[in-house]
Amino acid sequence: MTTHDIIKHTLGSAVSAGGTFTVAYPAGRTADDYLGGVDHMLISTSCQTLFAAAGDFTVTPGASNISITLVAGVALALGAVVNVHLDRAERANAATLANPDRMSELTVARISLGQPAAASANAIVLSQAATVLASLATGINGALATGGVATSGTAARGAHLYDPRTGQWVGRAGSTTVVGPTLVEADIWATALFVGDADTARRFAQAAASCSAFSL
Repeated sequence: MTTHDIIKHTLGSAVSAGGTFTVAYPAGRTADDYLGGVDHMLISTSCQTLFAAAGDFTVTPGASNISITLVAGVALALGAVVNVHLDRAERANAATLANPDRMSELTVARISLGQPAAASANAIVLSQAATVLASLATGINGALATGGVATSGTAARGAHLYDPRTGQWVGRAGSTTVVGPTLVEADIWATALFVGDADTARRFAQAAASCSAFSL
């Protein structure tokens, strides 16, 4: 059972197909409350019910508000009242684990440790805008001053990743690299995308808009 927060919002201007509008967070909520949520809905009398999971719209949590972007062929008129149902990714019932002897349910939490001190951290890129390696005082080793890079796969360590859906170790060769706002998020998504299937990739596209990934 999905748990939603509902935001009632009256549009101050018309929103065309492909357009964006913003809504404020519910009291006491932040972007972290919707981390991993994909079952968002948008209900309005001026259009049919829209579903984020179906690709009708996207939800991008920001620092102080939430951006809603329409990607379906619909438009919303000035003054339209919309009810945005935001999925908190909480479940009323405990998850059924495929292999309870080797798996446990985890709760995802985002912890900010701040940015490293560029003057003392080892091998941090001095300017992320630099395009020529020779212009850097230090080498690039995957560390970012304001983010994280992680690679997961079997290319370097062999079959060490476990697929909970099949109960087998992943044997195919390759790797997936993710660049994200934090090293923890990049690491989690890199492993999930390499082990997972097309549904995992769909959830990544919807829930991790601030990350990017590529696979080999």
